[in-house]
Amino acid sequence: MYRKIASVGGLTLASRVLGLVRDQIIAAVLGAGPVADAFFLANRLPNHFRSLFAEGAFNIAFLPAFTTTLQRDGKARAVELAEQVQAILLAVLLVVLVAALAAMPWLISVMEPGGTGGKLKFGKSDLAGKTGTTQENKSVWFAGYSSKLAAASVVADASVKYTNMIGQTLNGKEMHDASGSGTAGPIWETAMQQALHGLPTSKFVQPDRQTIRGNVVDLPYLKGMTPPDATAKLLSMGFKAVIDPTPVDSDAPAGTVADIRPRQEDGAPAGATITLLISNGSKAPPPPPPTVPLPPGIPPTIKPPPNFPTCPPWDPKFPKCRGG
Repeated sequence: MYRKIASVGGLTLASRVLGLVRDQIIAAVLGAGPVADAFFLANRLPNHFRSLFAEGAFNIAFLPAFTTTLQRDGKARAVELAEQVQAILLAVLLVVLVAALAAMPWLISVMEPGGTGGKLKFGKSDLAGKTGTTQENKSVWFAGYSSKLAAASVVADASVKYTNMIGQTLNGKEMHDASGSGTAGPIWETAMQQALHGLPTSKFVQPDRQTIRGNVVDLPYLKGMTPPDATAKLLSMGFKAVIDPTPVDSDAPAGTVADIRPRQEDGAPAGATITLLISNGSKAPPPPPPTVPLPPGIPPTIKPPPNFPTCPPWDPKFPKCRGG
């Protein structure tokens, strides 16, 4: 019994530790922003069905039936019951999966109607905004705008030492939740409704490339080029070029361009100075071995691998071909 307790407890502890590592990796890679919001939203529905069909309700319904069958009818009948349940569960989940994929746009709109701040939508004008929450809910905010006005509201603990706002009082009411959309958002909504009252309806206009990037020009791909060739290429496009004196680790051949600053995908203003980073070749693949040409008239020979049979099975004389 103690071994089983230790096994279950140890695996549970390992699961919690790995969960902590997972959360730290997600926080380090995704951070706090729209990418993280999209990631957690995408995982909400699968996690819900995992809880429904693989844990919680399924365990409560299946385990007593399986245990009773095992004790009453033996292991073979219990295994048969498990296989039947697995087949039914697989069929049901396939139907649910196909239905969910077909209705995914509608499901997303129900789960997150316009994002966490979508419920702050009012009037007919286009509105956009972003929520924010600091660690331990010490401050929350909502920043939003229309095509005519931008504003932000912040709710924070104003007393040093700053503490979690959950449990504190706001407008005479105790806060049971502190979030950008639920706490700071309504303040922003009230202010914006008053500020935009009486103004005509306005819509967002798709900005053109010049508005988005200004006078930024695309940069050429220079990785692997020699510094003189890369410099000549930049000069021909109206840029200036300088070489960083410190070589960098790269898979580009030593002495060639490893990267540039600003980055090629970011572009740069016309006439800007571009810094060439030169590779030290530390990650470059080794050059292929030189090939020696054979004299004319001599066909190449192929050395058979070790233990290769002199009488292979595909020989029509196999196995009688041994010895001649």
